[in-house]
Amino acid sequence: MTHTSSVSLKTPLLLEAIHCKPTPRPPIWMMRQAGRYLPEYQKLRQHHEFQHLIKHPDLACEITLQPIQRFGMDAAILFSDILVIIEALGLSFRFEEKVGPIIEPCLHTRQDIDKLKLLPVDQVLDYVKNAILLSLDTLKSYQTPLIGFAGAPFTIASYMIEGGSSKTLEKTKRFMATYPKAMHRLLQLISTATLDYLNLQVKAGVSMIQLFDTWAGLLSWEDFNTFALPYIQQLVGQYRDKIPIALFCKYSHAYLPLLQALNPRILSLDWQSNLEQMASSIPTHIAIQGNLDPIDLLCPIQHIKARLTKLLPIIQHRPGYILNLGHGILPSTPVDHVQYVVDWVHSTPSMKISCQD
Repeated sequence: MTHTSSVSLKTPLLLEAIHCKPTPRPPIWMMRQAGRYLPEYQKLRQHHEFQHLIKHPDLACEITLQPIQRFGMDAAILFSDILVIIEALGLSFRFEEKVGPIIEPCLHTRQDIDKLKLLPVDQVLDYVKNAILLSLDTLKSYQTPLIGFAGAPFTIASYMIEGGSSKTLEKTKRFMATYPKAMHRLLQLISTATLDYLNLQVKAGVSMIQLFDTWAGLLSWEDFNTFALPYIQQLVGQYRDKIPIALFCKYSHAYLPLLQALNPRILSLDWQSNLEQMASSIPTHIAIQGNLDPIDLLCPIQHIKARLTKLLPIIQHRPGYILNLGHGILPSTPVDHVQYVVDWVHSTPSMKISCQD
């Protein structure tokens, strides 16, 4: 099914919601909406490696637009990966099936960090800029904004130390405890590179940035305050007045007061957050995004409908709500279940969102 915009809007719904203005319904997009669960993406993957797709702007643009053309999502998110930034620090990464990302060489000692050098981000990641420009050109006809993104410094550092994904961050936590000063040097270097990377995306024309601190949710309260929060604060502080920034941290419900204090434009909630509590406690000048469990989309339609119906009394009168998942779409997600959620939001008249005085 192909969707095009049938209603002429002066401002896309996403941008209205971001600024907590009245909308006829909440905008909807989903993390990882462009990619692995879509048959049209899988067809491309039969012929191209993942990194080939993200490094060739025409292909990255094609994948970015797939969920817009199929579902009529209210926002596109650039098809890329948070790990591209490490190439600007002289490291490389690759993906192995059923394993995930492999970073080479990974960081073991203080000396490894001393060897890192910041390369010109606008040159190393020029393919990202070109993918943005191509995507924006096509998205004009859909009146759909494009979301850019980056990994927050702690999450990027954890990949560089672990050499890939880790459910415990054992190496990273040991490194922080053993070499705290070196860890801060690494985090600052990543922050500097990420600022340049965000600048590249903003100049290219994205409408919003989402920062993913996926693994910071595994930290203790003290370590989150020490090694994650200050570097998120740097990024938000630099770009707060330039472009809307959404903060997402998986397993972060305990840290939401700290993230809220940074005064971002949007807080993206994981599925463990109590949406009703968040809707009433987060100031109404901050938009909220989320927070369906991605597993819900694997369940029967009646279950999905029940979960969506529970959203109504929570968000109906709460300004600035964006419907999304609490993390990315899973590879096994049925396409028709995603379509059901989008159609439900589009067709449910009581989804009208109004602002409170």
